[in-house]
Amino acid sequence: LRPQPAGKCACGGFLIGWGWGIVAWLNDRNPPMPQTDATPKDIAAGQEALKRADWASAAAAFERALAAADTPEAHGLAEAHGLAEALSLAEAHDGLGIALWWLNQIDSAHRHRAQAFMAFKEQNETGRAALIACWLAREQLFLDANVPAMQGWFARAEQLIRTLDPGLDST
Repeated sequence: LRPQPAGKCACGGFLIGWGWGIVAWLNDRNPPMPQTDATPKDIAAGQEALKRADWASAAAAFERALAAADTPEAHGLAEAHGLAEALSLAEAHDGLGIALWWLNQIDSAHRHRAQAFMAFKEQNETGRAALIACWLAREQLFLDANVPAMQGWFARAEQLIRTLDPGLDST
């Protein structure tokens, strides 16, 4: 099963429209995270491959970034400077999750995006974490028809969104 366009789902597109509205709002409020020194080339290569819809190259680049981050040297750097400054694991997990989803490796995609959610949340990248939570919520509904899991992910997203400063949409 794949997510359906708004006009073709059983819910009449309400959840899709609502979810993508939040996605657009969060994207406007949260610019991309700055790169760190551990794996910037691979992360940049992965992001460029995603833009070209070259899913296999993107996955390979993000996997290289994650492998480079999982070395004794990288862990030492993380301990010396803090995870947020030393590694961009969240960015790599997020990109890998997106690439794997397009390669139809759904379980792995969900696992990496959930790891990205946790890492962004730990790095106080609240908007990015909320965006991923919305994506995971939609996936729970359309792929597994798991309404409680969908509600849980949307609740996580809502909790994070409430901590953000009000924007133009809150007037």
